[in-house]
Amino acid sequence: MREEVLNELERLNANKVMVLGGPNAISTDVETKLQNKGYEVERIAGTTRIETNQKINERLKNVNGVLVASSRSFPDALGAAPIATIKNWAIVLTRSNAMDKKSFRYLNFENVAIVGGPGAISREVEAKLIDQNGKDKVVRLAGTNRYETLASVLNYFEDDIHSNKVLVATGQRFPDALTASSLSVKSDAPLILVKDNKIDPEIAAFLEKYGKENVVENLKTIGGVLSEETINDLSEKVK
Repeated sequence: MREEVLNELERLNANKVMVLGGPNAISTDVETKLQNKGYEVERIAGTTRIETNQKINERLKNVNGVLVASSRSFPDALGAAPIATIKNWAIVLTRSNAMDKKSFRYLNFENVAIVGGPGAISREVEAKLIDQNGKDKVVRLAGTNRYETLASVLNYFEDDIHSNKVLVATGQRFPDALTASSLSVKSDAPLILVKDNKIDPEIAAFLEKYGKENVVENLKTIGGVLSEETINDLSEKVK
């Protein structure tokens, strides 16, 4: 475990640490080190990422709906995470062509949003959800790529997102976006993903509309990947 992580736990004055995932994801050595530092440690884990997701969802209370995302493509789930927190919805991960039976049974909600196109989550999975829940209770939010899909999610839930902040991270690798997602949850801010310093037109359109409806005082970029030119361009769109 990196010293920076231990320093941050100390700065946060934490007394309990939740470890998400099994020993292959986070080793028992990390768990032991945390315990030796005096932290109460609880691990939530299954034998697969989908089982771990199920165990996390079992802890959630008063869930109002569910966002269904691919277990293999991180941007869809990370982009949806702030929305899930704002709406008090769960996120259920699934394989593309088949959903775990336990996950499927959990999805018996009035509101179910599939995040991603048929390449991420198949029409067959969608059809089964519609059969179980009803066509009027299942919606697919998707675009031709991860950025258009994120724009679709943000536009669909635009009435629930109101913040003076916008957070931005690269959509090419998950660590920056994962960190940004946590910050976004805290501030109810939209999380924007950018590819190779190019702002997707659908994302740009959302930002311009969001800037007109909210007073954005702070645009935070996570990580050192985005160029100064891209950051300035993003700032201009939300003014």
